[in-house]
Amino acid sequence: MNQKINKNEIIDRISKKLSDERIVVGGKKNYKRAYHLRINKWIIGKVLNALLDVLVEVIEEGDSVIFAGYMVLEPRYFKEIRRRANNYSDKEEAVTPAGYRLKIKAGKSMKDACKTLSEKVNRENTDQETV
Repeated sequence: MNQKINKNEIIDRISKKLSDERIVVGGKKNYKRAYHLRINKWIIGKVLNALLDVLVEVIEEGDSVIFAGYMVLEPRYFKEIRRRANNYSDKEEAVTPAGYRLKIKAGKSMKDACKTLSEKVNRENTDQETV
């Protein structure tokens, strides 16, 4: 828990999940027979890189990305925010400049995952208290 998972670790996890899967290529109009390609980390890495590149391009264009049930990524314009820094003195201000920032809305699957994690942690805490 509380680990930072990078892209290579995600590729490893996807590779393990799809280790027995095969991609069928052909078998219809252009090919006389179907070819089965085994999914490997290289293919998954290329697909993941392409996905991330497309996400960046879509956000740069000002559009939103919707993964139904998982999340929504959208660029939002935020106004400039000026805050008085109370810790130092009344004269200093902290300024957050105006501009676009990425807003991420969690979907049902992500919310359910967080709920499951909360229940799991609560169960572990109650088990430790009873011991």
